[in-house]
Amino acid sequence: MQKKIAINSNSFETRIALIEDSRLKEIYIERHQEPSLIGNIYVAKVSRVIPGIQSSFIEIEKDNTAFLYGGDALCQDLIQERQKLIDDDSDEQRKPSTASRNIETILSPGQVIPVQISKDPLGTKGARATMDLSIAGRFLVLTPYFNHIGISRRITDETLREQLKQSIASFAPEGLGFIIRTAAAEATSSQLESDVSYLVKIWTQIEQ
Repeated sequence: MQKKIAINSNSFETRIALIEDSRLKEIYIERHQEPSLIGNIYVAKVSRVIPGIQSSFIEIEKDNTAFLYGGDALCQDLIQERQKLIDDDSDEQRKPSTASRNIETILSPGQVIPVQISKDPLGTKGARATMDLSIAGRFLVLTPYFNHIGISRRITDETLREQLKQSIASFAPEGLGFIIRTAAAEATSSQLESDVSYLVKIWTQIEQ
């Protein structure tokens, strides 16, 4: 497989494209005057809960409001329900669970919650947020609320898949989950361990 990265930058925006075998696989666009919020994690305050559309408005910064759908809201009981579904699922990929709950039973005005931006603002619409946090490293993605080790479907060698999962399990602290990215197929054991340590350090700082 031949991979190429194409970068185009001007005074207005930077565009980065990942090309595999002459086909566009991914593209990232960052407008200089409007830096992306995607991936940012905030301590947010719930301002309004709207049961009719199962959504809420949250304040992520002063004079900056985001939108949280009911399916992106989590509580401890719901995390446990989704964890059980993941544990019972034979597929090694971490899947979005069908477990859900009315948003008014999870959130209330004035409540303070950790959120991550999943979609940038567009026009008059605010950013979209989720309580299902994840932190991406070079070879792994940390999923702090789901104790599960998943692996990219692009890694097809069953022996390698099992080796990678066992390796990460030996490094990972109890209670945290990880998704093994495609790039991990060519990583050394020390590189994987370093990625685990880095992600755990970041998560510890976020918790504090």
